[in-house]
Amino acid sequence: MLSSLCFIVVLAAAEPPKPAAVPPAASAASAAPAAPAVVAPAPRPVPKPAAKPATKPAAKPAETPAAAAAPQAAAVDPRASAEKEFEFLSDAAARAQSTKEYRASASALDVFADAHPRADFAASALSELAAAQERLKDSTALVTWLRLIYEFPDSPQAKSGRESFLSFASDRLSRRLRPAAADIAQPAPGAGAADRLAALLERLSGPLSEELYGPALDLAARFERRFPSYEGDDRVGLAAARLWESEEDWQSALLAYRRMLALYPASTLRADALWGEGNLLADKLRDYRAAVPVFMELADKHQADARASLALERAGDLLAKKLDEYEPAVGAYDKLVQRYPGTQAARRALREAAKLERGKLGNPEAAAKSLETLADQFPGQPEAPEALYEAAQIYEDDLKDAARAIAEYKKLAEKFPDQRLGRKAASRAAKLQSE
Repeated sequence: MLSSLCFIVVLAAAEPPKPAAVPPAASAASAAPAAPAVVAPAPRPVPKPAAKPATKPAAKPAETPAAAAAPQAAAVDPRASAEKEFEFLSDAAARAQSTKEYRASASALDVFADAHPRADFAASALSELAAAQERLKDSTALVTWLRLIYEFPDSPQAKSGRESFLSFASDRLSRRLRPAAADIAQPAPGAGAADRLAALLERLSGPLSEELYGPALDLAARFERRFPSYEGDDRVGLAAARLWESEEDWQSALLAYRRMLALYPASTLRADALWGEGNLLADKLRDYRAAVPVFMELADKHQADARASLALERAGDLLAKKLDEYEPAVGAYDKLVQRYPGTQAARRALREAAKLERGKLGNPEAAAKSLETLADQFPGQPEAPEALYEAAQIYEDDLKDAARAIAEYKKLAEKFPDQRLGRKAASRAAKLQSE
């Protein structure tokens, strides 16, 4: 009995203790049963990050009665706002007394007029602007008056504006320019404001550009911003180029001419732009080599233009006298004579060609032919007997052809028997025949 009890005690002592119950949040490794073989040490459980204490959202401040009752902003009528602004600016201009106040009013009215070109009160805005500029003795007022007259020709403001323009022009412009001012005060007809303003810019690029090129250029820039897709922009571009010339800004003028030619290849004003560019290059920038092809393009592509013969003459003169390229020069002169016989440009070209052919190219035969053509085409010119006598001398001295020299002397004596060279030619022919 005692032995059985001891055996039971021994067994109880040898039996491993039962694992403690694992709570649900405990690691899985600590809850797994022991393997029958050698058990690897269990990894350390990774501690979970401490849970952040929940924060309550801040309580919204109690809505004040004023905020709760605030009404929505009423929609602003742009027209009413602009009209109110004009009333304010007009009143400020009327109250201005010092030069600084006049200048501030004029500046504000200028910005306003540009921002509202088609408003019902736009004509009044331009009238107020011109009056403010006139008070400053600023010639810009003349262009602003004209802008009013051309943009709103049927408005009451245009009628009074025309009178103000003429009065101010008589004070600011020279006597020589006053007829041009009187002429430009009559707006050219046009289907719309853009057409009339483009016509104004064209007219401002004429004689009045001497005095008004600055404000006229400003008007051209405003025009292009306001009418970016205007079909007649080649007119405006050409006018701008001429205005830049009046300001003696040669590079800006050149750029304007080239811009117009590049953007409007089918323009009817291309000959005008080419003529302007060629003369600018030759006379102001002295880039003779660049000027020659411009003149030749005008002459070749616009042969019916009145300046085509002059363009050939200019090209020939530049080649001969500035670039020392004598054969191309004679080529330009010959082309001129063939296309435009009997013109004064052809007369001058024949004389210049003869000089080059005899003096520079060593071609006396061609020189004599040019002189004979000159005498035949212009028998009533004082150069005719001179040309025949020089041709006879070429045959006699340069070509040693007595027979042709005698024939030329006789021709001169018969055509001009009462002139000194005619009598001299008769004497020379008789002497050669007697030798």
